Amino acid sequence: MAITIEPRCEVLLDALARLRANRAQLDELLDGADVEALARRPAPDGWSAVECLEHLRVTAALYRPRLEGAIGRGRERGFEGRAPYGRGTWVGRLLLGVLDPARDEPKAVKAPGTFRPSPSSELKPALVAEGLRKENEHLQALVREADGLDLGRLRLGTPISPLLRLTVDQAFRVLAVHEARHLAQAARALTATGAGA
Repeated sequence: MAITIEPRCEVLLDALARLRANRAQLDELLDGADVEALARRPAPDGWSAVECLEHLRVTAALYRPRLEGAIGRGRERGFEGRAPYGRGTWVGRLLLGVLDPARDEPKAVKAPGTFRPSPSSELKPALVAEGLRKENEHLQALVREADGLDLGRLRLGTPISPLLRLTVDQAFRVLAVHEARHLAQAARALTATGAGA
């Protein structure tokens, strides 16, 4: 059995805690939910629960190689450091502001085409859920791997454009908050279609 070393940095510990909470929320959401309920849209223009989960899976899968590259470059170049990591990039600040969980009303934002899920009819909920679980595990591993690096100095381009950059610190926070936001949306979709608790 492998020993898992926890990060020493509070920023990374927070990201790890959020990702673990998201994983628990995903498992709770899927516990007892049937396939038809997961695929049912709450409204014609709204995403079904499985579409929300696929959106998260796609987003994490697109960000993962960018994070791996930034962390690898940081290790190669010896960019060691600790929090605080500075203000980050304007793109990162914008994304965190839009996704801020403290908002009373989440700001509705249309997902760019790169991140849009396939329609429910084309998705297999069990495969989507397993894929999202794996992406969550990959992100948790990357959080641990980033410990000791100057996460404000390391930057990566977004999947939309390499010109739209954010720091590794911001990317971890964006992905964790984004995941929580759409898991909550998936739960609302199940409730709205009469399948939720």
